[in-house]
Amino acid sequence: MYKRVTKIIEYKKITPNGMARLLNMNQPTLARYLSGERTMPSDVIIKILTAFPEISAEWLMRGEGDMIKDRATNSEEIEKLKLELARKDGMVDILLTQLKDNKPSGGAGEPLV
Repeated sequence: MYKRVTKIIEYKKITPNGMARLLNMNQPTLARYLSGERTMPSDVIIKILTAFPEISAEWLMRGEGDMIKDRATNSEEIEKLKLELARKDGMVDILLTQLKDNKPSGGAGEPLV
């Protein structure tokens, strides 16, 4: 696990000392965990996952999956948001055209679209 924590440090572009500060622990203690000299206790693992919510717990604890959680889900969500934005942009264009043409709505309380 200590190698994966080292990868997090590299990914976040921080020093081991910076990581120790973020986790509110002494740097020499963290250094012992990072060297493999001591086993990393669960409270330190929880601190890491709390400090870096994008890190996958499965990856950190078992080495399985991606380091950054939900990459695929994030990509799918981004595509959904792009489609929704394009749909809304289209609605805005229609409304602007109707306003420019000064077209009245179909009746009282009816939307322009």
